[in-house]
Amino acid sequence: MRYELHGTTMQTLAIDLSRGETIYSQTASMAWMTENVTMDTHTGGGLLAGLKRAIAGGGLFVTEFTAEADAHIAFASRFPGQIIPVTLAPGQSLICRKETFLVAEKSVTLDIAFQQRLGAGFFAGEGFVMQRVTGPGTVFLDLSGEVVEKTLASREKLLVHAGHIGMQEPSVGIDIRMVRGFRNVLFGG
Repeated sequence: MRYELHGTTMQTLAIDLSRGETIYSQTASMAWMTENVTMDTHTGGGLLAGLKRAIAGGGLFVTEFTAEADAHIAFASRFPGQIIPVTLAPGQSLICRKETFLVAEKSVTLDIAFQQRLGAGFFAGEGFVMQRVTGPGTVFLDLSGEVVEKTLASREKLLVHAGHIGMQEPSVGIDIRMVRGFRNVLFGG
C-alpha cells in the first residue's frame, strides 16, 4: 500500500493498492476508485462488533476494499481538518475521539474504549465511549482543525480544553479540573 495526501483544509487520501491488498473504512467514506476494486460491506466481526462501533461514533457497518489487480482508491475528509496517518506496531493502540477513524489496513483492529474517570466521561465533551485502534498496520485518522502533536514526559501534566484532544496513547489519562473565577467559568476559553 502506498498513499498520498492532497489538499489542506478538506484533505483527500489517495491509496494505491497492489493485487490482493485489502483496506477497510467506515461506510460512505470512499470518494472514488478504479473499477478493479471489490467492495464488501458487512458488520466487521458480527453484530456485536458493529454495535460497539456504532456506540463509539462509527457506523454499524464497515466496507472492505480489495484490489483485484493494481488499483487506486481515494477517501475524503468529512469536515475541515487533517488526515493523519499512523503506523502501529503489533499490539500498539491509540485512543481516538468519536468519528475519527477513516480507513485502515485490514490488520488494524477498530474497537471501543471507555473513559476511566467519571468526571472525564461526563464533562470532557466526548462522553465515556471513544474509539481504539490497535496494530499492526497503518490507520488514517480524520481529525478536525489543525493538528498539534504533544509528547509528554513521564508524569507531565498539560491543561487542555477537552474538545481539542483528538487522539492519545492509552497510558495518557484525562481528568477534569474546573477553572477558577466566575467570569472564567462563564466566558473563559
